[in-house]
Amino acid sequence: MPRLATLLLQFNKPLWICHWLFSYFGLYFIMKNGIALLVTSFSLKLAGYLGAVLYQNYFTPQVYFYYRNTGNTVRKLYLYSFIADLLLYLIIIAVYQSFSAVPHVKG
Repeated sequence: MPRLATLLLQFNKPLWICHWLFSYFGLYFIMKNGIALLVTSFSLKLAGYLGAVLYQNYFTPQVYFYYRNTGNTVRKLYLYSFIADLLLYLIIIAVYQSFSAVPHVKG
């Protein structure tokens, strides 16, 4: 498992900017319009995942052989990285919603 974590970090390194950018825009929509735009936020994240796959397939397709030689399929690495990113995104949304629901005390 530690080897898989290292491989995922190496695999995700070119995709971090894409993940952060689409997460930021999704959170921005939720902050401005409330939790009602959660579906739009998820569709934006899915578009980011599609963009990340297309980016990696276009610019670095030869890198996939490295991961295949380690015994991991590229689909599995994409799946693990997207699940981890989505879980982190959901945690951030939950924390934001819990703090925004707290009534403010005027003093």
